[in-house]
Amino acid sequence: MPQTLVLEDVVTSAMEVALQTIWTSAPGQIESYDAVKQKANVLLPIKVGSIGEDGERHLTQVAVLNNVPVVHPGGGGYRWVTPVARGDTCMVVMSKVSMDKWKAKGGVIDPGSDHHHDISDAVAFVGLRDFAPPLTNAPSNRASIGYDPGATIE
Repeated sequence: MPQTLVLEDVVTSAMEVALQTIWTSAPGQIESYDAVKQKANVLLPIKVGSIGEDGERHLTQVAVLNNVPVVHPGGGGYRWVTPVARGDTCMVVMSKVSMDKWKAKGGVIDPGSDHHHDISDAVAFVGLRDFAPPLTNAPSNRASIGYDPGATIE
């Protein structure tokens, strides 16, 4: 007996498949860091789930992201740089447009590729932390710069 397809179900299914290829952001963990070029190899410690043809949920480990620019905040010629070490956690954000040419040349460029939200266009913001364990000294009533646990300037 032929199966009756419902347009709404077909569209919903197609949208779900398309959305699985769009990356926005994810937690990451630094595997290695090149301090000269300020780029890292980053592991995404959260596996990606999908429903297989067998109807079961399957988990996949995403490959390590290589040569990810590490963001050190700054502006006006000033910057805030902290050491980056293997095991540090970060937030990995994927650009809407291809960043390959921009990373190589800077300036206003034609990206040369029309892919969007691709995992290859990631940048890492080091400092995202999980709740286990949190910082041991994180005051809520003053600014604090320091080493956890260790000396701080407040």
